[in-house]
Amino acid sequence: MSEVDKNKGRDAVRAYIAQHGPIVPMADLRSYVRDRTSIDFGGPTLAAFLRAYGYVRDGVRKIDTCPGQTVFYVPGPAS
Repeated sequence: MSEVDKNKGRDAVRAYIAQHGPIVPMADLRSYVRDRTSIDFGGPTLAAFLRAYGYVRDGVRKIDTCPGQTVFYVPGPAS
């Protein structure tokens, strides 16, 4: 994956947070980033983008937009 693609992914993650707020369900984020960039980033890559912005994994919860459950990320404690 090129650095240009990674930058597109990072920009899409920032746009998701700005549009939808600080609590990030991974299933929704992955769909949003795929729609914005036409690149299907895997969960570990998106998690790395989120961690770079200070986010931490908050656990697994049920959401309406996918059958079953998804991992959530939230802003980590201020350093």
